[in-house]
Amino acid sequence: MCLDYLGTILAAVVARNFPPLGLLHEGRLRVLTIRPDFTALVNEAFDQIRCGAGGNVAIMERMTATIDMIGTMATLPERIRALLQQLDLMEELNAQTVAAPVARISVQRQVDMVRARLPVSAPTAALASPPLCETDLPEAGRR
Repeated sequence: MCLDYLGTILAAVVARNFPPLGLLHEGRLRVLTIRPDFTALVNEAFDQIRCGAGGNVAIMERMTATIDMIGTMATLPERIRALLQQLDLMEELNAQTVAAPVARISVQRQVDMVRARLPVSAPTAALASPPLCETDLPEAGRR
């Protein structure tokens, strides 16, 4: 159930545009913000669960299914890369901790299927980072 909640939250975030790092007014930096980073959110959500999931095929398969669900909404290359990195880590965990060959093959097939469905051919222009600053503060923010 925890993975379902995390998946729902990350699915809502994956397509969202994060705010710029700073706002300019009359050419000067006026506000510097701390914005969320999708890769950090994904790592925070999955790393500890994955570390405790060694040998547990049910958790590995649920995590892979959650990554698949998030991936259906991912369009930005850096966010897709974050999901691919999680699949790589899942693949490594599977190879190192699942003793039963049939179970290991099952997890590997699911990882391969999810990896194949992720849109890896994103345009190069989309690789650019979001702008550091907005060109100006909104009217309401000016004084």
